[in-house]
Order: sequence, then C-alpha cells, then structure tokens
Amino acid sequence: MRVMDAMTKTPVVVKINASLEECAGLMLKGKVGSLIVKENNLLKGIVTEKDFVQKAFLKRLDPKKTSVSEIMSSVIITIDPEADIMDAVNLMIKYEIRRLPVVDRENSLFGLITMNDVLRVQPQLFELIIDKSRLFGSKRDFIDSTCSECGNYSLVKSINGRFLCQECERNERVINYLR
Repeated sequence: MRVMDAMTKTPVVVKINASLEECAGLMLKGKVGSLIVKENNLLKGIVTEKDFVQKAFLKRLDPKKTSVSEIMSSVIITIDPEADIMDAVNLMIKYEIRRLPVVDRENSLFGLITMNDVLRVQPQLFELIIDKSRLFGSKRDFIDSTCSECGNYSLVKSINGRFLCQECERNERVINYLR
C-alpha cells in the first residue's frame, strides 16, 4: 500500500507568523494533534501538541504574543506520496515521530500521514510497529564502534568511560553483581 492511499489529504495548515492562540484554536476546531506550518507555499515546519506542552506551556509563553515559529520543529522528515507505507512506518520509528508531511517531487505539500492513519488502514501492522519500537528503543544507547573489552566491532554502549558490546556489558553487570 502507498502512503497516498492512507494519508490525510487536507492537513490543517497555518502561516509561520500565526499566534499560538490561533494555532490552538485551529487544532481544537480541526480535532488534530498537529499543524503544518507554511510560508510562501513552502513547508517551514510542523507543530504538535507535544511542542505546545514542552515549548510553550511549561515555559509560560504568552499564547497571544508568541508566534508558532518559536515552538515549531523546523527540521522536517518528509515522505513521497508514492512511497510504500512501510517506508513511512520505518521513518516514524527511526526518528521517533508520529507524523510525516507528504511532499511531492517539487516539494509541494501533498498531505500528512500519521501513525493513526497507518493503523487505520493496516491494523495488522500494530504488533510489528510495537516490536520495532522496542527493538529501536533498546538499541538507542548503542552506537557502531569497537568494544573496549573484547575488541569486536559491533553495537557498543558507553559504560563507565568504556565502550562495551552487549555481551561484554552483560558480563560486566554479572561481575559487578558478584562483587
């Protein structure tokens, strides 16, 4: 299945200078958890409920005086409408996001695909998504490098100033437990 078959075709869009108060109103009216931010027909960012809480509410920003540009995410991961839906899932899991703007080859906004959209059209992917999230989550602290203990090149984790592979890390925990 392609992204374009599952995406929201008319995401809610705001201008880059919209106030947080305006944005919150649009999110409530549209019953959406995010807004696409555009300027001169160019995709400039995305703002989510999480951005409102972490970047505006907790910092006590004035919603009437604060522009969406101050809290939006301007680094945007996008996907092509012709891409396979699993490519969208993989990107969401990799970058720990739940929404992907869909843009065409001319970089024009085509729609928005969310994890909810994916699960609505492909509910059988739920278990796979959960399993992949756990897999990526468990490896988040690991990087590709050489283990300081055994010298093997693999996924290693920084433990007490040394880079240890999963096996050496496990051995280290056992040794520390026995001490």
